[in-house]
Amino acid sequence: MDIKEIRSRIDKMAKEMALMEKKLIDAITIAVYEAAQENPNKLKRISEHIVTVRYSDVIGNPWNYEFYDWEKSAKVVMEFLNGKPLKNWKSLLKSKLAQSKGNVVAFEKTIYLNGYKKNYSIPVNKLFIQKILERI
Repeated sequence: MDIKEIRSRIDKMAKEMALMEKKLIDAITIAVYEAAQENPNKLKRISEHIVTVRYSDVIGNPWNYEFYDWEKSAKVVMEFLNGKPLKNWKSLLKSKLAQSKGNVVAFEKTIYLNGYKKNYSIPVNKLFIQKILERI
């Protein structure tokens, strides 16, 4: 085998690997959004940014809408996973689940505004993360 043949085989394998990684990312994304559809909370969506939640569901839980609206939680989870190595996604979610307090898994988000750095903790329902892990 000469060097050119080895390089061409490596390039072909790299293209196949990139294609398989893209397919895996798509499959995991679909699994996350399918898990979001299994939300046991009885949300009533009034508009894109307004939902109603039963008062009894709010007692003892965070008041952030991401906690109750699993579609918003799915976006938070995908933002957390993007940019991280694909092979670590499941272990990253498991470690987040292990760090959870009660039924809340906290995801950190940093926003830069006018030269200032602002850190937010976004609560996500522990059950949602468990449903994702069951699917991937």
